[in-house]
Amino acid sequence: MFTSSRMMTLIKSTLPTMIITMNLNKIMRKNMVEIIKYFSVVHKLVLYSPNVECILQLKSIDILELQEFSCPKEHEESVLQHLSTVVNDELILNNYQITTINNNIESLKGIYQRIKRLHLDRLSSQFMKFDNYDHITSLKTTCTTIRRYVEIEEGGPSRYLKNTLKSKTPIETIPITLPTHIPQFLSQKHFSSLQELCLNSKSINDEILLNLSKSSKLKILSLKNSDKVTDIGLIALCHHLSKLVVYNLSEITDRSLSHCFMLRDLFISECPKVRGDCFQILCNTLESIDLGKSLKYIQPNKYYDSYQCFSKIRKVSVSMENYDDLENDWDPMNLYSHLPLLTHIDRVASSRDLSDEILSQLTRIQRLEFDSFGINTRYTDQGIKQMIDNRDPNAGVIELSFWTVI
Repeated sequence: MFTSSRMMTLIKSTLPTMIITMNLNKIMRKNMVEIIKYFSVVHKLVLYSPNVECILQLKSIDILELQEFSCPKEHEESVLQHLSTVVNDELILNNYQITTINNNIESLKGIYQRIKRLHLDRLSSQFMKFDNYDHITSLKTTCTTIRRYVEIEEGGPSRYLKNTLKSKTPIETIPITLPTHIPQFLSQKHFSSLQELCLNSKSINDEILLNLSKSSKLKILSLKNSDKVTDIGLIALCHHLSKLVVYNLSEITDRSLSHCFMLRDLFISECPKVRGDCFQILCNTLESIDLGKSLKYIQPNKYYDSYQCFSKIRKVSVSMENYDDLENDWDPMNLYSHLPLLTHIDRVASSRDLSDEILSQLTRIQRLEFDSFGINTRYTDQGIKQMIDNRDPNAGVIELSFWTVI
């Protein structure tokens, strides 16, 4: 594996500071046990689909992440005992739920102290029996997205696309059903080191958020798909946030968002009671905003000066998967008057949707992603020239990204 003894010595001496990811193909997997011996002492190791024998080869890992790990129940006790001794700082388990060994909660304590990120929908009720949760830094629920299905209609060179299911951006998800013990767990326990909270469920409510606010100073908060979260719960947690995701929260208003005095990154979509007044405050700290399905906030209105607010924000993103076209429905004199405020436009359905007029309005654009069939495009060299000539000199580099549905 190593080309020389000198190189072997050099690599071995740096292993304790290395971060290594191993995703072995079928051929290499046959020799995985031998390969893993070389990396049994590292700073961080990420393993995809490791078997039990590989795990037992590990000696000293500061941070161990196991992806797609499956452990037979007859080996679970020995594997977890081994991991509790070789993992020095943190064990990250994805898609694996630890159960109590022989119904003995004491057997879990060693490994439990090394798990700092809990996936709530896979959390055993046995984990509620511990006394202290001060080492937990992240609590998350699973986010399941609705994927995009596309039909290509035959019979013409244009290859017209038709969505058979309204697509959603990855951040927009369907709610999950949490086990009954999870809301109780969140509303009773304290997590003094909690930095990240991501909840996607109709059972999330103000009681849970108020309890978590007693011990946590969150930096990252994501709340999705709940009609039981109101301004009361959000205000309790928002004061130290740097990143916030609010999606499909029917009861929050501008009042709670206006309390996010340190917010840098915001995703907002499908929050009908948020009019947009909050942007008069948020625009002073926001560096990035993704509008999801809420392009309406750019629309001029009597509550705030949308142009003045959004022109202050360095990154204003929208995914065209959520819209039929780039036109607005509020300015009949200029259907593209909102485009100068956007900096990132993703998933434009086709290059045929981009005209010279549209390109000339993209004065702040930093990223433009569109399908590149290369047939019947509407824009010309003149449109590209106008986009460059009209460009804000402080807008930075333009990234053009192409994608194709096959």
